[in-house]
Formats: sequence, structure tokens, C-alpha cells
Amino acid sequence: MIHRQWVPRSRAFQQRARILQRRTERLRAAADERPGAETGGHRLAVVLARMLGLVALLALSGLLYDTATSPEFRIRQVTVSGNHLLTTDEVLAAAAVQGTNSFWVRRSEVAERVQRLAAVRAVDVRVALPGRVDLLIRERTPYVSWQSGDAIFLVDVDGIVLGTQTPEQPLIVIHDLDGPAPEAGQRVDLTAIRTVAALTQALPGALGLAPSEYDYSRAFGVEVQPPGGPRLRFGTEENLDVKLATLAAVQAELSREGTRPQLIDVRFPQRPYFR
Repeated sequence: MIHRQWVPRSRAFQQRARILQRRTERLRAAADERPGAETGGHRLAVVLARMLGLVALLALSGLLYDTATSPEFRIRQVTVSGNHLLTTDEVLAAAAVQGTNSFWVRRSEVAERVQRLAAVRAVDVRVALPGRVDLLIRERTPYVSWQSGDAIFLVDVDGIVLGTQTPEQPLIVIHDLDGPAPEAGQRVDLTAIRTVAALTQALPGALGLAPSEYDYSRAFGVEVQPPGGPRLRFGTEENLDVKLATLAAVQAELSREGTRPQLIDVRFPQRPYFR
């Protein structure tokens, strides 16, 4: 069995060991300091990026403010098309966009204001830079002239009163015997409109009549006064075919008897009335 004996190191060996240890410690210290340096550099980059972003935001805000207040983008021209019943001035007054900055124009709000005009069914609002607005109007179509007293109003098929404009072509006239006179935007009795529409379509074939004027009252409904004949009272459009058949039978019977009535009332076809 061999025994190894410990032999002391020489001074030169011990000195080299201490130098190596010191170098190792320096390397470790440098390695420990490097992440901190990288973290500090990263923080500096983040701060610089945020500062640059803030400067860009301030510049953009200034640009937007200048644009929003610049007179170059004020609405100077407003065009109106598609209007026949309404005047251009009426549409412009309702739109109220003249002088507004183009970027502040809310198309939905402008359309809502214009559509408050009774004659407007729809409107398309278009904004063109730097300062123009185009209003494309789609108006309601007049269906009848509604006369109340001395005033005559245009009314569409839905019973909406459009105003007192002059129609482009002659319309059927409904004389409102009750009153009072309606206002633009209000709705007249839709039953009267529907009854007149049904009679206008049915009378030429059923009785050879093509009246251009009708009378209406809430008490008696719709009536027609043919030239040289008796007044015909229909009431509403309900059971109109039966009413017309009853009227034809009553007229034939009265003609055979030689009776010339002033009024034939077929509102209740089971019990027609004449006088």
C-alpha cells in the first residue's frame, strides 16, 4: 500500500494562483454588471420613444386644430337637386350648413333637419373637400289636392300634407267639408284617400263615371256628385264591390219607375237609401 505525503506549494505557485483568482473575480463582476447596463440602456430607449410619441401627438393635434379652424375648409357652396315642390332656399334654410367647417358636418344630422320638411321623403347628403355640400332630394309624390275652405293642399298617397304648392299636373280634388285646414306635415284621414283611390279605379268600369272631384266628411264619408245625376254616397271603401252592385240595381229600378232622386246612399248595401 502506497501513502501519499502532502507537499507544500512554492511561493511562485501560490502567487500565480492568487492572480488567477483575482482575474476570475473580475470576470464575474463584469458579468454581473452587464445586465444592469443593458437594462439602463433599455430604459433610456423607452423614455426617448415616449418623448418622441408625445411630440408627434402634439404636432398632430396642432395640425387637426388648424384644419378644423381653417377658413379654407368652411362650407362655401351647397348644391340642391331633385327638388320640385320645395324651393332651393327652403332646403338650404333647413340644412343650415353654410359656413360650417367641412370636418364638423354631421351628415345624419343634416339629413334629419332636411327631412323635417313635409315634402321630403329622403335626402342624400354628400360632403366634398374643401368646402362643398351636395343635397340630393327625393320628394314625396302628390296624389290628390285636399281642399279645406279656400285653401288647397297637396297630399300624397299616405295622407301626408305636403304643402300648398301648385301641382305639376291636375290632380283629383277632395273637398273636406269638415275642416279645419291641415298643416304641412300633418296626416289627413287616410280612409278618405283609400276610398277615393278605390272609387277612381272602379267607377269607370262599374258606372261609366270618371269623377275628378269628391266630397268628404267624417259623418258621411266619401260622396260623388255626377253632372246631372243624383248625389252618390259611398262612405268608405269597405265592401265597395257590393255597394257598386247595389247602386246599379237601385238606379235601374228607379229608372224603370221614372224616379229622379237627389241622393242615393249605399253605405249600408243591405239597406240602400234614396230620396
